[in-house]
Amino acid sequence: MACRGIGRVTSVIQQHNRLIIANSKRNFSAALLSPSFEYPELPFQPGSSAKASETNVTTLPSGLTIVTENASYATNVSLTFPYGGSQHEASSESGASLANKHTSFKSASGLSTLVIIRSLENEGATPYSFADRYTAGVGFTCVREKVDRIVPLLATRCSYEKWDLRDSVGMANDVVDDAMTNAQAVLTEQMYAAAYGAQTSIGRPFHAKNASKSSIISFRERSYIANGAVLSATGIEDHGAFVKTIQEGFSELSAGSPSDDSAKTTSTYLGGESRINTSSHGYAHIAMGFKGIEGNTPLRNIVKHCLTTMSPSNVTAFASPGITGLYTAALTADASTATDALTSAFLTPLTKDIIAKAKTAAKSEAIFAMNDSSKALAQAMTDSVLETGTFSTQGVIDSYDNIEDDVVMNAVSSMIGCNLSLAAVGEVGTVPYHATIAARFS
Repeated sequence: MACRGIGRVTSVIQQHNRLIIANSKRNFSAALLSPSFEYPELPFQPGSSAKASETNVTTLPSGLTIVTENASYATNVSLTFPYGGSQHEASSESGASLANKHTSFKSASGLSTLVIIRSLENEGATPYSFADRYTAGVGFTCVREKVDRIVPLLATRCSYEKWDLRDSVGMANDVVDDAMTNAQAVLTEQMYAAAYGAQTSIGRPFHAKNASKSSIISFRERSYIANGAVLSATGIEDHGAFVKTIQEGFSELSAGSPSDDSAKTTSTYLGGESRINTSSHGYAHIAMGFKGIEGNTPLRNIVKHCLTTMSPSNVTAFASPGITGLYTAALTADASTATDALTSAFLTPLTKDIIAKAKTAAKSEAIFAMNDSSKALAQAMTDSVLETGTFSTQGVIDSYDNIEDDVVMNAVSSMIGCNLSLAAVGEVGTVPYHATIAARFS
């Protein structure tokens, strides 16, 4: 009986460990890559017939680009500011990007916070705001008929009332506290510090507390501007009429200067190591990566899926504009073996078969994401416009099909030719150091 009892306990522990690793993989990927949209999508609207989607793009004199499609059942309107991410913070503005996420929909343009939120709720709209290292923005989801009345609320000029800013900083601080108890969020911060340097704009933590009032204001005034921003809207049947509504309703949104690049900052990839030794239930969370692929989302996604194909099942590939790499969580005793597995995956020779599978998987992922919700479609529209200036579903498909095998091979070769970045969080005493692992890439 004793042996059978020990066996059952062992089985439970093993299942628990597998769950930890599975959840860790999912959570780290989400923490590293994308802004979190907190609010659920509206339900499917019955009684509407499907039709082919058409898209239109217009750029206003202010520099704001408007992209619409006309086939979605629900309307999602998303206003993205490409200079709103934390990588564009000045050294004195630490935490301003995250705090400004929570400053959206606060008192503005003579309207109180209560009036703004109540106006959205009365029209059945679900508002959201987002921010990460790269971009920030605001949006809402609602039925088509309500859009024109509430879309100007996305472009109100913030009043920076002291009670609103106090609440914004408090909410941002709560997010930081929660993030710092999450191993994957901490590992993400350490990965960027290792890759770009802890004192650079992109290497500094996105999750930073107690942003000052002056930093919140200066960052928002410089970054939340029309010039370079993208407004994506799904389910809009009359593009011309919608553009006219935006021209009239967005008059208070600061245009910025077309020649002013003060909102844009750049960081140089360095490669290095960052680790935090802390109690972690006997686990080490390990990420290894190289310089990310910028300005070509399809290529970046294909490379990510190539790495997935070449990796064992307990390893997750991730890819952002700043870093492309692999992540795993392992028992401390197995940390050295885990880093060997990550290294071997990077060094596995690419074949045409691997690339073909990766292209199919990446393209399918992109198509399914666009069909998943109006919010995901609006994000895809924004990403495409920021990179190419235009959007179409067929264009997205072609952007994957048109990438040749040698382009993928050259991208991977260039990637691993950069300096290695290594981050480890948890009980990391047995995780090999950077120099030991980097030597295998020489």
